[in-house]
Amino acid sequence: MMQTKPEKVRTEVPLKTLWKWTGVSAVIHALIIALLCGFSYWGHQQREAASKAKAAADEAALKKKEAEDAAKATNAPPAAATNAAPVKTAVAPPPDAATESSNRQAQAEKVLGIDKVAKPGDIPKSPFSTKGDDLLKDLK
Repeated sequence: MMQTKPEKVRTEVPLKTLWKWTGVSAVIHALIIALLCGFSYWGHQQREAASKAKAAADEAALKKKEAEDAAKATNAPPAAATNAAPVKTAVAPPPDAATESSNRQAQAEKVLGIDKVAKPGDIPKSPFSTKGDDLLKDLK
């Protein structure tokens, strides 16, 4: 009895078929990525447009409030109610620099709780120092 070799069953996939499906997969993935990128860009454009619209509305509201404040200051009707040109108002002259500086300094001292301004000759006393504690005695 002679044994015969069993025939091999061909289970190999031809290389041509692998390349074909690899290409199809690449195209599908590229389309999905392009779709996701497009959706992301569209969302960004929507957010940007909403942000610009909100900024424009805020700016318009601010200008309207400034116009109303200016109208109240001059006791004139608002410019939107009349078709007349806006009235120029006289602006008070700015205070001189010395007065403004002293006012700022006084406000800062009040906020910080400072009751005295140190002068260059003043040496602050340490709460930890003693009478015999002179650090400069060796240099004298």
